[in-house]
Amino acid sequence: MSAALKPDAARRLAEAAAWRVHLTETDKETSEDFEQWLAADPSNEAAWRRVESTWSRFADNPAAPELIAARRAALGDVHGLGGQQWKRSRRQWLQIAAAIGIVVGGAIWGVQTYLQLQPKPPLDLKTAFGERRILSLNDGSRISLDSATDVQVRYTDHARQLWLLHGQARFEVAHDTSRPFTVTAGGRTVIATGTDFDVDLPENRVLVTLIEGHVKVTGGQKIVKLDPGEQLAVKADGSQKVASVNVNRITAWQSGQLVFDNEPLSSVVERVSRYSTVPVTVADGKTGALRMSGVFNTGDVAAFVEAVTHYLPVTASQAQYGAIELHLKN
Repeated sequence: MSAALKPDAARRLAEAAAWRVHLTETDKETSEDFEQWLAADPSNEAAWRRVESTWSRFADNPAAPELIAARRAALGDVHGLGGQQWKRSRRQWLQIAAAIGIVVGGAIWGVQTYLQLQPKPPLDLKTAFGERRILSLNDGSRISLDSATDVQVRYTDHARQLWLLHGQARFEVAHDTSRPFTVTAGGRTVIATGTDFDVDLPENRVLVTLIEGHVKVTGGQKIVKLDPGEQLAVKADGSQKVASVNVNRITAWQSGQLVFDNEPLSSVVERVSRYSTVPVTVADGKTGALRMSGVFNTGDVAAFVEAVTHYLPVTASQAQYGAIELHLKN
């Protein structure tokens, strides 16, 4: 057996193999999509010639049981598929290549290598309303997910990539300088190797709070470096500000509490609503601009509404879809 194929050559062989099976299954000599693929790169044509020479084994040995079975398996695997952009699983690509007999020159190993090098779909970690989870990753890092949070994780040999799509999460990162740990949220990316930080996505904003260690945040006009106890706040218009904060207040959600310190009511109700299937809303901008402070238990919407209507000039009413709407008193 000759030397193993490089990933790019293996990919082209796998594509050529799929085309050979597809054209045979549809009883065609060629197609417009196939001709476009063939002309796209000289390497495609070379891969096609190699597949064609291997395919001839089927014609030379039509009665061989193993070849009949292989051909049927290959044809069955692509039955009903059309066009160039086929979405196949790793196993199906290997079955196609193997069924055609691309075992000469280490091609199967090459196809496997190529497919293994492709980015795997990220792991999706979610919590429901009122749910909190703490998860350990395979490198020793830990993620604490707040209620109604969605985090995607993709680890490779050279990088640890995460995306906060919704909600709030705390990341306690295992030290590994060879694999940077990044969390992307709302157009900003937090870069760390071994540290502890919290990322929150309230009301189209991004809040990055450093608890321990050091992080860099990219994605804005300049790279922002944070020290422990500092928070980067990015508004919807892209403007950003770094300020010192109370870390215990920021992470109070982990113990089932919400602590607010002179925050806009619109931001407060957004966070309160994360823990209940009955959301709380504000009727207008004036109501949402009211400021409030307080400590509340997560999920206790009734106590929150009672406190707000007692200390602020607002009333509560039942809105559409069961939501509780806060609006200024007349």
